[in-house]
Amino acid sequence: MNTDHTVIRPSAVNGYMKRTPLHHLLQLAVIFMCSNSGDESRAETPPKEPAVTGKSQESTEALAKKISASRANSNGSGAGALLEMHQLMKQWSPVGLAKEKVIELLGKPSSINDQGMIYRFDHGDGGWQWEFDLEKGLVSKVRPVSLE
Repeated sequence: MNTDHTVIRPSAVNGYMKRTPLHHLLQLAVIFMCSNSGDESRAETPPKEPAVTGKSQESTEALAKKISASRANSNGSGAGALLEMHQLMKQWSPVGLAKEKVIELLGKPSSINDQGMIYRFDHGDGGWQWEFDLEKGLVSKVRPVSLE
């Protein structure tokens, strides 16, 4: 995993700009939330089995509703919603759920077609998106993708 979190990007103002400390903090928070006991491979793959039962299902649904509300209020780009999505996907797997149920929980996706849905969290200088593959209207796979 790349440990140099400074990214040089073109800028119309001065040719190049460096990320601000806030970007570093957000990126570190995302990395921390995706890690599992130092296993960096967890940051790239969603959980394989649903780990939601009883009381944790209630908290998962509450977190999903919070994400949906945050996305609606910030036009899908809020950093808070991004961190909540990482937390949700660490504890929940939508594989096997109907497309309609995922939309009910997370709100309208950034893009959708018969083959999949994308939930994009772009805060202007990077972010993440989750690509939900669909087969026969059911989620078959979820992939987190960095937008850097």
